[in-house]
Amino acid sequence: LDSPADVRLLCGALATRNTAGTLMNNTSSRSHCFAFLTLRVLKDEAGVARVRTSRFQFVDLAGSERLKDAHGASVSWKEGGEALNGMLTNYSLTMLSACVRGLVEAKRKRAKFSFRAFLSDLVDLLQESMTGDAATACFVCLSQAPTNLVHSKFALDFGEVFAQLSAPRPRATKPVPLALLAKQTNATLGEARRALQGSKSGGRCRPVREAQVRDCEQRLRLLNRLGSRLSRELAAKG
Repeated sequence: LDSPADVRLLCGALATRNTAGTLMNNTSSRSHCFAFLTLRVLKDEAGVARVRTSRFQFVDLAGSERLKDAHGASVSWKEGGEALNGMLTNYSLTMLSACVRGLVEAKRKRAKFSFRAFLSDLVDLLQESMTGDAATACFVCLSQAPTNLVHSKFALDFGEVFAQLSAPRPRATKPVPLALLAKQTNATLGEARRALQGSKSGGRCRPVREAQVRDCEQRLRLLNRLGSRLSRELAAKG
């Protein structure tokens, strides 16, 4: 977060997170929340500015609620958007669960596995955690109410399967030349801007492209500051 505008953008995103009251939860989360914290360390190696990057990814998944249990026998909820929200949330969680189970089975049989069969943004965003490329801690939240027994059982089953994913020792990220990072970021920024200026103005992927533009612009400002700081430090030493 570089400025008050960034803080307002973050608070705005949290404020618009989709929640709704159901028969199971007065403030039920009907959307998934992702927060990323990126750390960068700048070092001078043999006269070349290099950056080591690490990323923390915090994820709060929406709970899976059967539509009948969440809304009862009334059909009035079907007339609004809650039916669609509930189905989309459950679909994404179903795809994630099926992907985890398929990956565990493929590794057990030492067979090939492709993530392309699972059409879900949730799978794409959590792919590194499932392959073991990222160190991951998974916390499963349960309800102790007897009426939620079925839902709690499903959650426990998911946690049990997720725990079977192999977790190799995370590889240390290698430092990348600052100039190369800036070049790659500029290329991504240009691609996102061209997509937004296209005939369909980005189409259904417009929010993703807009997020890419903001992220790349922020990253370039940070890289410029890192480069300037390193230049001042080297000048002071010289």
